[in-house]
Amino acid sequence: TSNNTATHTLTNSVGCDSIVTLSLTILNSSTGTDNQTHCDNYTWIDGNTYTTSNNTATYTLTNSVGCDSIVNLNLNMFYSEVDSFNIQACQTFFWELNSVTYTESGFYSIDTTNEFGCDFKAFLDLNIYDTVVVEQVENSCNKFFWTYNNQTYLYSGNYQTIIENNTTCDTIINLSLSILETNFYIPNTFTPNLDRKNEVFKISTFYPVENYEIWIYNRWGEQIFHTDDIEEGWDGFYDGRLCQIGVYAYKIKYDCSGENTYKVGSFTLIM
Repeated sequence: TSNNTATHTLTNSVGCDSIVTLSLTILNSSTGTDNQTHCDNYTWIDGNTYTTSNNTATYTLTNSVGCDSIVNLNLNMFYSEVDSFNIQACQTFFWELNSVTYTESGFYSIDTTNEFGCDFKAFLDLNIYDTVVVEQVENSCNKFFWTYNNQTYLYSGNYQTIIENNTTCDTIINLSLSILETNFYIPNTFTPNLDRKNEVFKISTFYPVENYEIWIYNRWGEQIFHTDDIEEGWDGFYDGRLCQIGVYAYKIKYDCSGENTYKVGSFTLIM
């Protein structure tokens, strides 16, 4: 350490005491840390170029009092980035990197900085798709099963379903549905009593039907009449004999929009 109090006594050339006082100043070396933050690379005072973080490099200088000055490097290294994005979107796409909304497909790029302040270049390959709208018109008898949503509809009307698509736009399907109810006139009684009035049990329709058939059964379930001619009715006879007064069942089959459709019911034979 520095000292200005130490003394030493000598004998000078004439035999007297000679007192020497020490005036000593100790100069110290210095140590410091150079904190640096850079992108990609950094050339330090030692002439070396660093590309990674470093906290072990040192360099010795001469300080202002002529002593060694040791500098420690504390380097944090971050890096520039380049990234590519392949995006499929419906109608529009909002890119958060530049806060821009795109409405058209294309190739786009931006130059910005990342969270460390280094250069960040981004490329966008964007495909914009339109929502697909499908118009479907259906005519069906009595009911309609829609395969797109597994629903059965009993009434005419306009319906809509949406088919989700994870890669492009959803598909909207609009259904215009007409439920066709074949309007039969089916008498509930007839009188085969030879008075020429209401002699035949006969089905009438308000418009033509295809693949028509009718079966008539007695109370024991025995088939007593069948025809595929809608103009032909039942005269009340079976095996050449007039059937008994009573209730009889019928089953009608016809084609409606390509489907076999059935109607069942009963009527009464009276005299």
